[in-house]
Parts: sequence; C-alpha cells; structure tokens
Amino acid sequence: MTDNIIGTADTDHVLAAQKALVNAFFDLHLKGIPQEILMGGALPYREALIIN
Repeated sequence: MTDNIIGTADTDHVLAAQKALVNAFFDLHLKGIPQEILMGGALPYREALIIN
C-alpha cells in the first residue's frame, strides 16, 4: 500500500536527480551560471519535468 504514496523509483536515482536539479537551479539563479539541464537541453532524468 505504501508504494502508492512513496513510489517505486530507485532511491539513489531520485536523490541524484534532485541534487542535480537543485544545484543547477541555485547555480543559475544565485550565481548567474547558465545551466543546460534547465534550459531545454536533454534532461538526463526522464522522471523529471521542467515547467517554465
């Protein structure tokens, strides 16, 4: 029953995706460093969806 709440994605993969996307967000918005992962490039995490 908890699979519906938590999901079945691989934990290591989810954490890697979160880390990459959060780091890219802050690098872009706080440091002004363009981030391909956020600019419509190929997103290496197909589970994630970038919404503008």
